[in-house]
Amino acid sequence: MIERYSENRTIYYRAQQIWLILIAKAHNRQTVTYQMIADILEFGGSGTLGNMLYPIKDYCSQNELPPLSAIVVQKSSGETGSGTQEYNLKDREAVFSFNWYDIVPPTPIKLKEVHKNK
Repeated sequence: MIERYSENRTIYYRAQQIWLILIAKAHNRQTVTYQMIADILEFGGSGTLGNMLYPIKDYCSQNELPPLSAIVVQKSSGETGSGTQEYNLKDREAVFSFNWYDIVPPTPIKLKEVHKNK
């Protein structure tokens, strides 16, 4: 049976969905705005995305991966969102240079475990 992200609204399922978006953008050496992600996910706005990015940030940190969330930026400034870790161009370059398609994407359960245990 087909599972749909839109039918399972936990932040960890949505974080996994965002992971897939981010690795595609990273492969193409692109940043992505919060609003672009919200549009892809068919959200009304981008205000809740921060909560969905924290599990990704924690997973990358715990597994010594480049900070994948470093390529998510605000539309107005091109900078990472307020309340999140500040990333620099070196962090973004590490994300762009990493072979994300060599890693099996984390499951929602793994994202939850890492995020809850930090």
